Amino acid sequence: MTLSNTLRNVVDMDEDSAQYLREETLDDITLPEEWTVDNREEFPVVDVTDNWTLAALTNTDGTTVFIELLGGSHFLQLFNPDTGEILVEPTYDETEIETALKTTA
Repeated sequence: MTLSNTLRNVVDMDEDSAQYLREETLDDITLPEEWTVDNREEFPVVDVTDNWTLAALTNTDGTTVFIELLGGSHFLQLFNPDTGEILVEPTYDETEIETALKTTA
């Protein structure tokens, strides 16, 4: 199943669903060489807006970005918590995230 199909099939978001989406997202996205999954924090987590942060990615230059599932939707976005910049507008497409990672940092 593609990431877009996985996202579209999520009905009720809870911690188990978010964990499943985290695993599927990280399996489906090909990280550029300079990016790694940051496992220092406990993910997935939900914030007050019902956005789920599925994973943090760290670049070799120290830049950190979050892969977020937007609350009430089936879309992912790539977000830089240090600058508040949205690097990828809401998408189902993992290649958009991969492209942004290649050009970020």
